Amino acid sequence: VYVPRSQLLDTQGPPEASGCAFLDLGKNPIGGQGMAHLCGWLKGSALQSIRLADSPIGDTGVALLGRAIPHASYLRTVALQRCGAREYGIRHLAHGLGRSASMRQVWLMGNAAGSDGARHLATALQSETPCRSPTRGASRAITPARRMITITQ
Repeated sequence: VYVPRSQLLDTQGPPEASGCAFLDLGKNPIGGQGMAHLCGWLKGSALQSIRLADSPIGDTGVALLGRAIPHASYLRTVALQRCGAREYGIRHLAHGLGRSASMRQVWLMGNAAGSDGARHLATALQSETPCRSPTRGASRAITPARRMITITQ
């Protein structure tokens, strides 16, 4: 699905993407304001996969995404290759991943996460994750042994 930049700035989110499972925004200069609106829309969507590879969203965009991930109940895959993320953005992403029950794959190749970013990711993924089932609302905990997230850097 291609979403024009002008529609990403709409606070309601891209109307044609509301029912899609995969959103490809790779190589799209959506900027900080676009990421803020996208993350606001993402929180209530049924999106399963988003590709932001080669989009210059930087630490701010990755941090915003990290804050939205725990609220995106269906999101399973995020591609963030070469998007300018550093330790600050990775730290917020890791925190969001640690609180998400649905995430399964994160692609981080070509970013400068460094050893501190890797440590944040490892710590977040070892914690138990309280979550709610998107269909029933029943609380349960995801233990580290049941949690399989592939992070490629």
